Amino acid sequence: MYYRCEVKVIDFGSSCFLTDHLSTYVQSRSYRAPEVILGMPYDQRIDLWSLGCILAELYTGKVLFQNDSVQTLLARLVGIMGQLERKYLKRGKYSTKYFTKNYTVLYDKRNGVVEYLYPKKSSLRRRLKTDDALFLDFMTRLLKVNAKERYVHRKHEDK
Repeated sequence: MYYRCEVKVIDFGSSCFLTDHLSTYVQSRSYRAPEVILGMPYDQRIDLWSLGCILAELYTGKVLFQNDSVQTLLARLVGIMGQLERKYLKRGKYSTKYFTKNYTVLYDKRNGVVEYLYPKKSSLRRRLKTDDALFLDFMTRLLKVNAKERYVHRKHEDK
């Protein structure tokens, strides 16, 4: 039996043109792309990241990058997607706000107290609880940390 499920994403409250001044406060935190969090230039590929997060949540019923702060979001991201590349982090104007020189996630710098977050190791496969290779490949492409590597549709040619 076939059941139809229809989902509409309708919150375009932060939508803008690429020629506009790009705000650092876009996307709900759990769905916010790494380049936005780290203060890098961004484009429409932030929406691909959000789509990946939404699809994961629809598939599992749970928020993929559960968090209570930007720091815990980054720790969860590192735990699931792997350590962020140093050259990538160096491009972010807020990277030093969230990472040590050794690229450990910082939790808080208030009152001279620094706490480090050590991410629980996981994987997209484990979080999604699936072995569906096509779905995992698609999700991996949507959730590439480096936006330049994020999913790009390629036209297939018939031979």
